[in-house]
Amino acid sequence: MKVYRNRKVQHDIIRTYDRLLTLWEIATKELDVETMYGMTHVILCGDKKNPPLVLFHGVGDDSALMWIYNAKYLSQFYCLYAIDTIGGPGKSVPGELYNKDFEDVIWIDQILEQLEIEQAFFAGFSHGGYLLKGFNNMAMGYHKVRTFSEEEGDIVRDKVEFLVGFEDPFEKLGGAEALSANQMKVTFYEKAGHGLNHEKSEEINAKIVQILENAVKK
Repeated sequence: MKVYRNRKVQHDIIRTYDRLLTLWEIATKELDVETMYGMTHVILCGDKKNPPLVLFHGVGDDSALMWIYNAKYLSQFYCLYAIDTIGGPGKSVPGELYNKDFEDVIWIDQILEQLEIEQAFFAGFSHGGYLLKGFNNMAMGYHKVRTFSEEEGDIVRDKVEFLVGFEDPFEKLGGAEALSANQMKVTFYEKAGHGLNHEKSEEINAKIVQILENAVKK
């Protein structure tokens, strides 16, 4: 599968990615993990003795840009694994089996197995968040979008918390009502839109740590 239009585009994208990563202002390590759907690129940072926190970015982004305002703070508490989604503009490379039959559950399981992660926290932005609501099918190019079933809602209700800006199209299209109807835990932020983790990075960073610390206490 062709990933870039030409070599110049590839060079420009990779160069921008690398420059963004330097703006994290922390030590990072980049890994390439082989899965049946292709090579998945992972940015690793933080002390490996800390609990693992696996991060998934949104559509049209990559990990280097997505977590630029969050990684430095979160890596003080967790060992971060920022995943470049296959089919997106990051450094992951789709293989021949990356097609309409792509199954993200298999993909994520293979990543975690290769990274030797048996238990972890997860955080996702936008479509990355959708991915994490029970590992529903997802990819940048191929995905099956659906809502929770009642049974699925019961399973994840105590394991998931949503952070939403009041100016986010998700909220305006009925997202708030859907979360309330399913009795999901959610925190709303005034004067914030879809780019919540950039717009209110300090608040979101602290909130993520609070959520995960509370999860450990339960």
